[in-house]
Parts: sequence; C-alpha cells; structure tokens
Amino acid sequence: MTILTVGLSQRKGTDVLIKALPAIVAELPEACLVIVGSGPRLASSFIDLAKSLNVFEKTTFLHDLSKEELAELYQNCDVFVMTPRYIDDTFEGYGLVYLEAGSYKKPVVGSLSGGVPEAVIDGQTGLLVPENDPQATAEAIIKILKNPELAKKLGDNGYRLAQERNWEDYIEKIIKIYKELA
Repeated sequence: MTILTVGLSQRKGTDVLIKALPAIVAELPEACLVIVGSGPRLASSFIDLAKSLNVFEKTTFLHDLSKEELAELYQNCDVFVMTPRYIDDTFEGYGLVYLEAGSYKKPVVGSLSGGVPEAVIDGQTGLLVPENDPQATAEAIIKILKNPELAKKLGDNGYRLAQERNWEDYIEKIIKIYKELA
C-alpha cells in the first residue's frame, strides 16, 4: 500500500504526513510513504523526523524525477496525500496536484487550508482533514486504504473532476466571461 506525496516542506504538510505514518503502519504494516521533493538537502530534517519516529524504513525520498517517472508513481500509488497549512502568510493555492492524482483515478487526502477545498470535494473526490493534524490525517488514509470501494469511488469522482477542470475548458470559460462583461 503506497501513499504518495509531492512537495517537501512544512507548508505542504510533509512533516504532518510523516507524523501520521506510525499510526498508519500500526494499522496497516504493509503501508509505505513515497515523498517526492526538491533536493536531498531539503529532505534532511524530514529524514531525521522519520528516523526519530521509527518509520524511516517505510519512507522513500525521491527528487529530480522526470515527468514519466512521476506519472508512474501516480499510477502505482494507492492514495495521494498532501495536507498543507498556512505558515508565515503563505498558503496552498488551488492545488493542481489533487487534480493530477485524480487524472490517474487516485483517491486523495487534503487539508482544510487555502484553495485545497476547491480542488478536493470532501467525501466525493477525497477526504479533507484539519490543518496540522497527524491523527486525522492517519485516520483518513487508513479509511481509504481499508475500504477499496471508497477508494474507487473517490478515485473515479476525482477523475471526472480532473476531466471537467482541464485547461482548455477553463480558458474557454474565462474567455466567455470576459466577452459577456465587454
């Protein structure tokens, strides 16, 4: 059971996900976490955190991936998770990564932060948890991983949402709005 996240920062909630991992592994020993981020130097504090929580062996850190390698990770994961939070006047915008996961029919877990609720429809395309809450994050991931029907439903709905919110259609809608206003 593979949990995938993209982004290596506290604002993206990488530490929250690592802190959730012990509870996930206690319930689902076969679970593992794959973290895709920029550069090994940035990963050092997260590696230290995973080691201190005894989940380093369940965690893989990857960087400098090609688009094809990232696509393969999305295809092979069981759930995509990114639980960003508001830090120092910065927040997650719309959250295209959730739609990217949806384009691979993957269920997602996100946080109630920034623009994430615009990209993740709670209970329909994924599950939303409070910011900075490892326990709620673990519970949401476990719920999805233990319930294949729920995972499929969320993934299928996420796929439909990703298809609806493609750039071509979005641009056409924006042009239509501008023309109506002109």
